[in-house]
Amino acid sequence: MRSGWLACWLLVAACGREAPPSSVVPRWVVPASTLDFGAVPALNERTVSLPLVNVGRASLRVVSAVVKEDGSPFRIVSVPEQVPAQAETSLVLAFVPPRESSYTATLVLRTDDPIQEDVEVSLRGEGRTAAVLELEPALLDFGRVAEGSNVVRPVKLRSRGSAPLVLESLTLEVPGGPLVGSERTLAVAHPAWMSSTPESLTAPKKGHAMQSPGRGGPFDVLAPESPAVQSPGSEVAPLAQASRTSASPVFQLVGSTRTPTVLDLASDVEVSVRYAVPPGVAAEDVSGTLVLRTTDPDQREARVPLRGSVNLAPVPVVSAPGESVPGGDVLLDGTASMDPDGEGPLTYAWELVSLPVGARARLLSPAASSSVLRLDPVVSGEYEVALTVTDAAGARSLQPTRARVVAVPAQQLWVDVTWNHAETDLDLHVLRGVDAALGSVDDCHYANPRPDWGAPGFTEDPELLRDRLTGFGPEVFGYESPVSGTYRLAVVLSRENGAVDPRSEATVRVYDRGVLKGEFRRTLSRQGEVWTVADVQWPSGVVTEAP
Repeated sequence: MRSGWLACWLLVAACGREAPPSSVVPRWVVPASTLDFGAVPALNERTVSLPLVNVGRASLRVVSAVVKEDGSPFRIVSVPEQVPAQAETSLVLAFVPPRESSYTATLVLRTDDPIQEDVEVSLRGEGRTAAVLELEPALLDFGRVAEGSNVVRPVKLRSRGSAPLVLESLTLEVPGGPLVGSERTLAVAHPAWMSSTPESLTAPKKGHAMQSPGRGGPFDVLAPESPAVQSPGSEVAPLAQASRTSASPVFQLVGSTRTPTVLDLASDVEVSVRYAVPPGVAAEDVSGTLVLRTTDPDQREARVPLRGSVNLAPVPVVSAPGESVPGGDVLLDGTASMDPDGEGPLTYAWELVSLPVGARARLLSPAASSSVLRLDPVVSGEYEVALTVTDAAGARSLQPTRARVVAVPAQQLWVDVTWNHAETDLDLHVLRGVDAALGSVDDCHYANPRPDWGAPGFTEDPELLRDRLTGFGPEVFGYESPVSGTYRLAVVLSRENGAVDPRSEATVRVYDRGVLKGEFRRTLSRQGEVWTVADVQWPSGVVTEAP
């Protein structure tokens, strides 16, 4: 159609009287005297193109294009520098009505056409229908939040006007800190249905999520019949922290914060805000503001105050002896634990974190301020317990406090073996002398658990303190007062017990007066296999791996 109009103007120009057809000058065809933008929802933008037609034989230069009235809702989006000879180019204008009302303005155009004077075009538009934003709650109060934890609360946005609501930006701010969040302005970034020509302007169907322009996906805004959801790729926008301590509580936007976006008529959406209290904060009240820039004429910038405070975490304190003996009852005292806020009484939770392989131990009264750790009657080694405390307001200690207790045996020479197979049976053998034979009177093992190796009586005799017939061990050998000499250690895979794969990795540990002097590992593959482990010289306590 435009090419037909252009041909008509060229024909008129050829018959014109102002300039001969052979003149190489621009010839501007004056546009229509009025440009009507039609009805547009308040604070929404519509762009319209004004054609500039040049029927002359030289390029037409656009000298100036201005909207005469200051503060007008009409603005010029783009102006071509020139219009080629016998061609048409468009000047683009935008109209954003601030309220429901009629608006007019005057566009003044000037070109280098030698004949045509300045041209004025009357601009008209109407703000019809307007968005209305409802917010709930008006104040987002997180209350006291425990140190090292966070709380997420929603703010509900409702579109209740006669036009869809556009959320232009969504930000968080804190006194003394910068804005953080989505700060894009709308400019010419509305959906296509908002920037179309008047006759094609239609609202989206109810119940459909609107696309964020140029983002390739919805803003998670749904009509009322569908719950609001968060996109899988949603991001968290942390708020800048005030420099008060090494760490400060922060407010964060949770989920998708992409803007601009559109809320359908009568639709709702939730914006989630997280209040996070990192470890090491001071006990202080924190405030911030959720700022929403919208197309509601009465709430151009809606603000929701944010408020929160800190419940400092209690601190567990443990008093425990560093050493005990196998079978001992170890007193664990947590009564010195404290809460910086004075939120008493505290509740206590004791936990047995680790114990020697094969040991059997338990905590008595694990929920009391003081507890007792009952050690395994035979197995020596290190036990570890942890205490966690919780104050009356529900704040939990940031980290448990740990205490270690070493069960030191009365036996000066201590040997144990463990293995990693649940079905096989491994036997520990301790021989008096490197030439002693397995199964002889000089072999302390399951069939000879207390050989007579010293003076009459039992004080100088060794003992197989624990024998295990299946799985994992430990088997334990103890010798309270060893006679001087060399002792050889050996391990035998005595029974496979029907295991499909009997391979078992054995670990042998040798202790001299409670100090670990040697640790050895080997995998035994078949029943009857013997592993000669190491020799122990006494009283020097030197442990040498056997050749």
